[in-house]
Formats: sequence, C-alpha cells, structure tokens
Amino acid sequence: MNFIIEPFKNSFQEVKNNWQLSKNETLKGNKAKILSLVYFNILFLFIYSFLFLFTIYFILVGVIVHPNGFLALISTVPGIAVAILIYKKIYPRFKKNYLKGVHQIK
Repeated sequence: MNFIIEPFKNSFQEVKNNWQLSKNETLKGNKAKILSLVYFNILFLFIYSFLFLFTIYFILVGVIVHPNGFLALISTVPGIAVAILIYKKIYPRFKKNYLKGVHQIK
C-alpha cells in the first residue's frame, strides 16, 4: 500500500521544496524553470488523484450496481501503474537534466 501513497507524499514535498527554492531565486529564467517543476508536480497530483477517484468509482459500481463495472478497471489500473512509473523512473532523470543550468540540484 505504501507504493500507492508514496507518490502523493513525494509530490507534495517536491512542490513545497521547489516553491521555496523559487522564492529564493533571483534570476527570472531560473525561477521560471523551478516553477515549471512545481506545475508539473501539481499536474501529476491532479492526474493521479483523478485516476484513483475513477478506480474507486468503478469498484463501487462493480460492487453495488453491476459486476460489469469491474471491466472499466482494465483501463484505470494500468493508468495508475504508468503514472507511478513515469514519476519514479523518468521524472528524476528529467529533473536532473532540466535543472543543470540552475546549479541548485538537491
């Protein structure tokens, strides 16, 4: 269960850290780069939350209304897996390469 909740926690922490880093940055170009990472994390939170709400909805429909509601999980569960994969494997490399010009990689 921790692997499902961990991206939420990490993304919230990333938003806090990058927001604070952007407030301390004086150059507009660097500030824009850092804020774009904040917006990416907010977008990830929105998409991830949306997928989880749909998954919960389809489970409830499958239990309460009709078992065919479980068929919709064929699309949402892999969507959650892809979102976790992107956030854990691809995003760290992207962030490192994106912030090379800022010289403030943590």
